[in-house]
Amino acid sequence: MFTKRLISLREKAGMSQQEISKRLGIARTTYASYEQGAREPDIDMINKIADFHGVSVDYLLGHDLNNDQAKNDDDELSKILARLPHDKKKLIFELAKNLLNE
Repeated sequence: MFTKRLISLREKAGMSQQEISKRLGIARTTYASYEQGAREPDIDMINKIADFHGVSVDYLLGHDLNNDQAKNDDDELSKILARLPHDKKKLIFELAKNLLNE
């Protein structure tokens, strides 16, 4: 699961292994070995990778399975909201505030 998430996050970021490894301060070959499952990062590197991508360590390691669906739902909601006129967005905003206060 870790390798799939790592590849998916890199691709979503639109970055190459070289770009990510440079940002993380490691060799490209080291990063590539993480993606291939030939090597496992230590806990400090796992935290650094999770922080870099803005995800939890649990998600990165495959323990937060609901995060994929939640992300898809958030993306879909953003697309819908973007298409709404301003007055409808205000209604949605007020509804959301009321739901939070329940």
